[in-house]
Amino acid sequence: MCFACVRARGDTQQGPTPQVCNADSVPSSVPLEVVSNIEGVDFTPYLKTVLNSIRSNWYQAVPTEARTPTMKQGCLSVEFSILKNGEVSGMRLGLTSGDEQLDRAAWQGIVMSEPFAALPESFGGKFVTLRFHFYYNMPMLVAQQTKAGVGTVKASAGYLTKPVPARGLYTPLPEWGSRVLRTAAHGTVTLSLTETETGDTRHVKIIVGVNHDLDRAVVKAVRTWRFQPLIVDGHAVEAEMNVRITFDFDAR
Repeated sequence: MCFACVRARGDTQQGPTPQVCNADSVPSSVPLEVVSNIEGVDFTPYLKTVLNSIRSNWYQAVPTEARTPTMKQGCLSVEFSILKNGEVSGMRLGLTSGDEQLDRAAWQGIVMSEPFAALPESFGGKFVTLRFHFYYNMPMLVAQQTKAGVGTVKASAGYLTKPVPARGLYTPLPEWGSRVLRTAAHGTVTLSLTETETGDTRHVKIIVGVNHDLDRAVVKAVRTWRFQPLIVDGHAVEAEMNVRITFDFDAR
């Protein structure tokens, strides 16, 4: 598949070679942008449906190398237009991750979501053009370090998708002096969660754990996390995340 090509109504044309996206030049604070004139129409409900559909299909297509334990990092963007009837046109790669498998999974996330619902009836245009940003395991939470009386515990977290401007406001980890950390605080716990529109944390599930006691302690702590929610077109929306928390307790 040629990801640098433009697909328009069944025709394929050679487009310019996309630049490589990297962590130091992340192009947007939201995953989905409108880059065409929407004539003042409120597209918020429509865009939320598009966002959820693409994410769902993309997650299913994410390659093994971007999952635990490899968790390869990368970012890219895809631009495309949705026609009045919901069909996709003019799809092209805006930024590449530099990895064909990562690019392919993102591309399939859009292709598998087609056709979308018809554009809002109040919109008089023939199409709307969107830019979707995909983020693989980009580090978002600042690494935390807390010292206990008999050692040091370090924890860091990273997400499968970049939930900016979703931001951790309250992200405690298990108490460092607890029995669990004294006996089992070494390893990486990978879990999934949903940050709600109100900033609460729901649906916390262990993907890869360390042991029963530590996993349970982490889930209990993560359920209390609070976020500044993801904002899309001025409205808070849910964000699904995969989080890795690495514990390294060195008894002294």
